[in-house]
Amino acid sequence: MIKRLLGLIVIGFCLVSSFQPSSARAGYFGLITGLTFPSNASATFGFGATFNWDFFGSLGLAFTYISYGSSSVVTADGDTVSTDLSSKNFLVEANWALSGSLENFIVGAKIGLLFVSQTASVTTSSTSLNLNPSLSKLVFGPKIAYDYKFGSFSIGAEISYILGLGSDAPNTLMILPTTKFWF
Repeated sequence: MIKRLLGLIVIGFCLVSSFQPSSARAGYFGLITGLTFPSNASATFGFGATFNWDFFGSLGLAFTYISYGSSSVVTADGDTVSTDLSSKNFLVEANWALSGSLENFIVGAKIGLLFVSQTASVTTSSTSLNLNPSLSKLVFGPKIAYDYKFGSFSIGAEISYILGLGSDAPNTLMILPTTKFWF
């Protein structure tokens, strides 16, 4: 299923990029870092990359990868509980670059897959237990971004709220500073 989804995305990307007007900029490649606030864990540091290709003027198609995680260890009375959480988002975005007085703003929508892996271990004086649950879910959500451009580069910020489908899928608020190279 994932191979089919990726194949359709690549075919769609090739088709829509062929309609790009010659006077428009082609797009950007960027690095994103910042805070993520998943509903199933405390605030964590996230990082990733994004690639956007503009077509039809100010409408763009982007591919984004964002990874974040957290770890904790609690010890009490000789018992230890440790947890590790790792989340990876693979997202496709439709972005609209605004014009006029809102020229540096971008609004968009994301859809993709979230992969979460968790490790939990409990160690007491008499027993040890290890758990390794994982899940993959469809996620989607809105995005707003601002880019301050200078030459072929920009610095900016993006705010996204990613909703997970299913009762066990976390919702995640992301506040991510960005650095982009425009081509």
